[in-house]
Amino acid sequence: MKKPTALVIGASGGLALELLKELFARDYRIIGTTRSSPPSFESSNSSQDALEKLCKDSGGYVIHRIDLEKDDAAEKVLHGLLGQEFGSSPVELIDFVYVVAGYFTSETFETQSMNDQAKTIQICALSPLSIITTVVLSSTKLQSGAKVVLITSEGGSIALRSESEGGGHYGHRMSKACENMMGKVLSIDLKPKGISVVMIHPGFLRTDMTARFSEAYDELGAVTPDIAVTKLLEVVDSLSLENTGRFISPMGDQGFNHIAKKQVRNYAIANGQILGGSLELPW
Repeated sequence: MKKPTALVIGASGGLALELLKELFARDYRIIGTTRSSPPSFESSNSSQDALEKLCKDSGGYVIHRIDLEKDDAAEKVLHGLLGQEFGSSPVELIDFVYVVAGYFTSETFETQSMNDQAKTIQICALSPLSIITTVVLSSTKLQSGAKVVLITSEGGSIALRSESEGGGHYGHRMSKACENMMGKVLSIDLKPKGISVVMIHPGFLRTDMTARFSEAYDELGAVTPDIAVTKLLEVVDSLSLENTGRFISPMGDQGFNHIAKKQVRNYAIANGQILGGSLELPW
């Protein structure tokens, strides 16, 4: 029986590596992309080594030098899926696309950077859309039954912003709102092709990217990536054309401040959801 194949965009971060471990345990063939060059003795590091090993041992490989800031990222991914330069067989069909890539800078109203804002939107929304579109239109690798999973954030929810939370973080919040809108529209265009799409807020994670907010870890119930991945994959398992195009928190209302938690619960109740499991988030 043929292994399912997963393409993971941005496969070298903390959440991505835990995702790869679980996909490997499920006996998936993994194709990961990373911005870095192929490892050498001088440049090797533990996370890069783990990425290389997981992909290779799964029967897949890593596509290197995929810089989502560049307009040629989609073309390079498509070329990489041919597999020839990696000493591996080309990818025939992709069953899952996971977009895990992200970029975060902390901004206040006074310290905004238009360059950082544009970079964040490019990495989180524009390049992922270009890659998915290119793979669908320029090959037969993404067909009916495939699933597209966008790892986004509740930070992209307009409804959940409040004065008590405060402002700032313009690039992060705009990029995630853009990614959510991209995913919603993409789900409409891909549904006739039999491809389902979900936007996932994985939770408040204990990673290098959130270390600046570590003082709130215990108070808000931040979790490690391995816990988040387990819940995340439960949502992916249940994804279908019937529930495509939704914005989901697999961890429920865990990790939200008390005001956002109330809004999430009220939205869930209004939409007939049972509290305690994964919840659909307001846009």
